[in-house]
Amino acid sequence: MGDSLLLGMRYHPDTLDSPATPNSVSNGENIHQYERIEAALARELVGRLVVGAAGVISGIKPASLVNYVPHVLESYGIHPRAARAAEREAIRCCARNLDHFGLRLIVLDRRGGRVVLFIYRPCALNQVLAHSDVRSLLTVTGYDIRSLDTVVSTLRQRMANYYGADSHRVASFPHEVGLLLGYPAEDVRGFMAGKKESCRGPWKAYGDVKTAQARFRYITNCERHCRERFAAGESFAELLAQPSVMHIPQSVL
Repeated sequence: MGDSLLLGMRYHPDTLDSPATPNSVSNGENIHQYERIEAALARELVGRLVVGAAGVISGIKPASLVNYVPHVLESYGIHPRAARAAEREAIRCCARNLDHFGLRLIVLDRRGGRVVLFIYRPCALNQVLAHSDVRSLLTVTGYDIRSLDTVVSTLRQRMANYYGADSHRVASFPHEVGLLLGYPAEDVRGFMAGKKESCRGPWKAYGDVKTAQARFRYITNCERHCRERFAAGESFAELLAQPSVMHIPQSVL
């Protein structure tokens, strides 16, 4: 998959709302089947990231978990092995391009046609890990906190254990991942302890209500602005080069 194809991807009616179809990606009968599949995968993957990781793209969140199912491949009826290869190549190409903008994209788990992606900003995540309360909670929950790479490696293993569990082997969801997604340690600790939340937003908060609600509003506004820019015609590269956090005054945090 060409870098320019993915970075130049812009909004299409199917991109944010539903899987693309063969007709929606065809530029004419002269385009080969592989090129149509490549374009459809790029559109679908970029659309999924803009929806599920707008906070990271916007620069307001350090990381996001994104569930990605390449539905578009079902429309072409290609061999499962070829479909898996195409999906892997699309993700590799996206990861390579994101790296140029200071973001990383890795696969935490791949199972049953569903891919769990972890997209993050290493610089922002290292700032999160610099907080003693975050490091303390990660250590208590069994993470290797020597470096960002070891933390991400531990998370990958935890997610693989969770999604790979069956009726004979139960594994709980690693809720401590909230720390890496930018949730305050107080909120992650409160949730894991089963306490009564003070308010709810993108996650459950356990501290001061006004501070939490202001934080929720700011994140929501940045994410909405990112999606609106994409819907208005800006390319994926333009979103990455000019994060929405640069356009919206920070009122709290």
